[in-house]
Amino acid sequence: MGVVSRIAWLAALLLACGPGDEREASRGPPRAEEASWPAWPRDEAAARALLAEHRVRELSEEAPLTARSLIDALDRAARAGTLRAGWRAIAAELRAHRAVVVGVHHDAAEHVRVFAHLFGATGTADGRLWAVELFDAGGRWAGVDAASQAGDDPMLARFAEEGSADALAALRRQAAEGDYTAWKYGYLDDVLALAVSARGAEQALIGCDVPPALAERLAPLPERTRLRIRELHCALALADARRDHPRAPVALLWGDAHLEAEGIARLLPEEATRVHLVGGRLSDAGLEPELAPRLALTDPLLVPLAPRRFALILPDARLRAESDRSRERLDVAEPHVRASATRACVLYAGGRRVSLEAEREEALPLPVGQHAFVVAHGEQRIAGALAIERGGSAELYVDPSSRRVDVRLASEADAPPGSL
Repeated sequence: MGVVSRIAWLAALLLACGPGDEREASRGPPRAEEASWPAWPRDEAAARALLAEHRVRELSEEAPLTARSLIDALDRAARAGTLRAGWRAIAAELRAHRAVVVGVHHDAAEHVRVFAHLFGATGTADGRLWAVELFDAGGRWAGVDAASQAGDDPMLARFAEEGSADALAALRRQAAEGDYTAWKYGYLDDVLALAVSARGAEQALIGCDVPPALAERLAPLPERTRLRIRELHCALALADARRDHPRAPVALLWGDAHLEAEGIARLLPEEATRVHLVGGRLSDAGLEPELAPRLALTDPLLVPLAPRRFALILPDARLRAESDRSRERLDVAEPHVRASATRACVLYAGGRRVSLEAEREEALPLPVGQHAFVVAHGEQRIAGALAIERGGSAELYVDPSSRRVDVRLASEADAPPGSL
């Protein structure tokens, strides 16, 4: 039985345990009986055989994500009412997915902060096990000396236990030596903040990349094979860590290339949800320059692309809409949305559609809750979030030509709608 097959068998056994069995099941078998790591592959053929052995599932090949395909997916979701806008609604959506892989770009410090926001104390807040490419995971590969596969986990564990300045300083020194991209783009402190956020949310954090000595051993292999072996290393380390957290959902932070159909998701025992981050990059290398003329946001937007695959778009300097948000207290309940625009356009909210004529107000009944809205004007889209309180209402005023939408929220409550 392969390593991951054993993992899947163990996961099924744990799920079958009743409440009285939970303590015994969470311990698992003694360390001596755990599935051993395989031998380190010595060449390309051995690496490919190893990956085939440990593959849990196949994913269909997918077309690259483009500005056009993302707008098309946004329009479909706006009509279906499946968009999620604002951090609270997005965290609520992701909470339902037990394994989430977030794809980030290495020139985007904002992506690291977003990961902590999504899964920290103010995000899903569901005791997830975090596995992060920005730290190295220790390995147990057969045929490799222990020193060559030592990772950052002892220092992460020390900081989680002590929370001391000394422990954090030691972790920072290690990160500064090993994380070239975080140093290059100036977000080492954001990497360290992951450890602080995880500890504050009482969630476990482990590394997920290969240590430098193992990376050197991978150097002769083709790039795609190197990526896949790094992912296998992560999957094996995650399986080790889950012995101590058998029922915890997981969140993985990886470079976006690892979210490809042949990437990390094929090696995980659970069917994983993949989230691509868009926006927040320093360079023009991505689809953002092409997307920006067509899309403006007041709030982060989660767009379903396919089953268990999303794009999370961030309102950065390129993609941010002009907006003013205000709130007031109502004396009389007005449970609906009123919308008007400077030009003819179409408003979608909560899966409902209304045509807006210039300077003519329209009413759109929406239930209590958090809703995404999309304004379509020709090829342009403006999107954001609305929070309707019980007995509350909202007003939208849209100026498509200036990519502006003003939102006024009202409620009978003394504390009107809060953070979205």
